[in-house]
Amino acid sequence: MNHTSKESLANSSQYSAYSDSYFDKLYNDNTDPWQYQTRWYEERKRNTCLALLPQPHYERAIELGCGNGVLSELLAHRCQDLISIDGNHQAVKLAKERLAALPHAKVIQGIVPDKLFSLKELLEQRKLTPAVKSV
Repeated sequence: MNHTSKESLANSSQYSAYSDSYFDKLYNDNTDPWQYQTRWYEERKRNTCLALLPQPHYERAIELGCGNGVLSELLAHRCQDLISIDGNHQAVKLAKERLAALPHAKVIQGIVPDKLFSLKELLEQRKLTPAVKSV
């Protein structure tokens, strides 16, 4: 493939970085398309991610691509404020349901990096400083 073809491919809408229809199909009649809640590998990955965090508690955190909120729920117990973002409306709905009892955790729908530009507004609404630490 020559350089011009690669550029055309990269700019083609069918190869965009985020595909609504792809994720809509994954979440169609399936609340756990990656089997986060049932696969040993996924549980091990979550536990490893949490174990790698150098502090037991954080003032603020952001999770990009939160899916159905399985990791978000665990992170919320280690943060005073958590913002979880996902691009898919069904994933956001599921994550909001999972985090409903944790008022300091907020789930928003958006595609990164587009949503990050409006994150400052969200932080100002929550009376937080814009210096968000990622976990």
